[in-house]
Amino acid sequence: MMNERGEPRWELLPHDPLGFFGLTGSFDRKALKQRYTELIRRYKPEKYPDEFQKIRAAFDQLDAWLRLGREQQADPAAGPGLFMEQDDLQEPIDHFICALPAPLQPEQERVLHLATRLESEEPSQLYQELEHRQRKSVQDYYALAVLSDLVEPGNRLAFPRWVLEGIKAFPQDRALAALLSETLRQTDFGDDNAAVLLQVSQVITTDQFYYYTEPLWRRVIKREPGADFVAVLAQCEQNLRDHQIEARVAFYVRILRVALWHAPDPWITKSTAYMKEHHDQLSDELEYEMELNLQLARYRGVAHLFRDGSPERESIDGCIRAYCELEEEQAAEHVLRTQLALAAERRSLLDALPFDEVKDHSAAYEALRWITHASHVRLGIDWTPPDRDAVWNDTIRFMKAVNSQEDHNTWQLLALLKHILDFGMLFFLAVGVAIPAALMIVLVATRGLRLPAENPDVFLILSLVAAIICTSVLYLAVLRKRTTTRWFGMWEERIARRKYRRRWRIQVFWFLCRTQYPLEDVRSTLSTIEQQSLGSSKTVTWLSRFLKQDFGLAFCALASRYQC
Repeated sequence: MMNERGEPRWELLPHDPLGFFGLTGSFDRKALKQRYTELIRRYKPEKYPDEFQKIRAAFDQLDAWLRLGREQQADPAAGPGLFMEQDDLQEPIDHFICALPAPLQPEQERVLHLATRLESEEPSQLYQELEHRQRKSVQDYYALAVLSDLVEPGNRLAFPRWVLEGIKAFPQDRALAALLSETLRQTDFGDDNAAVLLQVSQVITTDQFYYYTEPLWRRVIKREPGADFVAVLAQCEQNLRDHQIEARVAFYVRILRVALWHAPDPWITKSTAYMKEHHDQLSDELEYEMELNLQLARYRGVAHLFRDGSPERESIDGCIRAYCELEEEQAAEHVLRTQLALAAERRSLLDALPFDEVKDHSAAYEALRWITHASHVRLGIDWTPPDRDAVWNDTIRFMKAVNSQEDHNTWQLLALLKHILDFGMLFFLAVGVAIPAALMIVLVATRGLRLPAENPDVFLILSLVAAIICTSVLYLAVLRKRTTTRWFGMWEERIARRKYRRRWRIQVFWFLCRTQYPLEDVRSTLSTIEQQSLGSSKTVTWLSRFLKQDFGLAFCALASRYQC
């Protein structure tokens, strides 16, 4: 993998990514990710952007090979491959592109280098000569593709057409396949994008169609109306004859991120259901991407709440949209720049997402959290989770500080009033039962009715006591929850919300800014404290409940990791 000076062997790229990473054909994704991580830690994107792009492109090639199935792509019968063998590299690809086409009368003409002929002949003349040749070689198709840009500058379909003709004539030529892949990845054919995709589907009818055309589909989705994109995709898939479900599912997972914002709702629903149905055929990485797409789909339903809000909300919406529509490296860098900007304006971000707002911010927060993690992975940034013991100890100390500043007289007075009201309600209810019972006794006594007992006075007294006890039990078991408990619960929540808005929220905010702990960890710690009765104060109970609803603090905690 390294040369004598300890540097990566850059000369192996882009044609031999296996040799560049020092891997063999039997590698797995763990080995690939390990070698990739070692390199990007050394060549960070902010210091070595060109080297990082080369490393990332090589990783994407090998990752796609694993994702679409190496066995099929290594089989010559499956069509053009993705990689050139080591023997193929003995003759540089630029020799093929610049090679002289065989003359019409080879026994009479000396083979000249194409560059030499171009010094004395017009490119259009050579182009016509090759175009009308009956039996074209691989080198002829290379030359035709290159010359078409000179002879037909306005025809954007000429270059891919000749490459596809070459692949059709020589399906085992891997260099042509690599040229097609690079052309579709880097070239925007404008209004002809759909036509190019249809041409590719007519020549490459295997799973490799998805690999080659994936970058171009992203541009088609953003450029074409949603209905047109769906129609073109359906036409292309009708041309495929030899493809596996796992390749199609992987393709849908990759393009859904862009399609969420442009494709029609029925297609999105149908594609999502298709991916869920076949999720067992996805790799671990693609399962993660599918889950990320589901989070983005949730946010799509509430995106309007952020798109037309404060500058901080619009920044979050723009970050999520940019992650979906930009190229992966650019998207990851945009996410990190947005987080840095939000970290610099954390206080404004907190005010832009008030606690008492009825709107649900959970979908936006989960989407931002997922794309932030994905951006870290993409750029090779390591973020070490905080130590659980440190979170526990710091949270305990924080709660003690909050409790020491809290005025507990309010809670004590509220509890006392609740007990008084409970006693008063019980007393008046018991009296309300006792008076009618006493009247009943008097009525029975004055009428001289005979009671079914040997001692009627004792029977009447016991009946009165039983009525009072049953009434008390009924109140304590049922009515109490619907009266005093409910009323005082509403008053207590109202007081707690006022305390949270005025004091507790900002205290938690500065605690998160200082410690840079994820809000999820603090929530979990407070829940444990409450369950274990380590904090008997109402502050712990209400803070634990409110923090589960406060996504403004969650956004601030996420951005606090990037504070300077």
